[in-house]
Amino acid sequence: MEIGKLYKSKFDEIIVECTDVKSFSFSGKVVKSNNSNNPIGYFSVGWYKDSFEEYTLSPTSDQVGGNHYKDCKIQPTEFIHANNIPFIEGNIIKYVIRHRNKNGIEDLKKAKHYIDLLIQFEYETTKVI
Repeated sequence: MEIGKLYKSKFDEIIVECTDVKSFSFSGKVVKSNNSNNPIGYFSVGWYKDSFEEYTLSPTSDQVGGNHYKDCKIQPTEFIHANNIPFIEGNIIKYVIRHRNKNGIEDLKKAKHYIDLLIQFEYETTKVI
């Protein structure tokens, strides 16, 4: 075990950041949890080493800049990528999905702006320079 690395419990749905290492145990803070007994931020000096394995957060499980997609069953980026959706359409999806949990009407206005761009680029005959 190393200080600063992440470890996942073999028994619970928790991930702990190691802050100190002893012979058979380590200290650490819970950084991800689906377990009410060990909520995020919970700190313990007695985690047993044998109960944990090294863990690396994947880009899809570690959202940067908020938690407005955390309750989505499918992350917008995964859906957009899997379906080869182009940039403008992808932004429309992203803003519509997150508006309730992030920026409200501002996100809907952004989605509308991208819809207007899509109409202009794909359906209007006059090219704007």
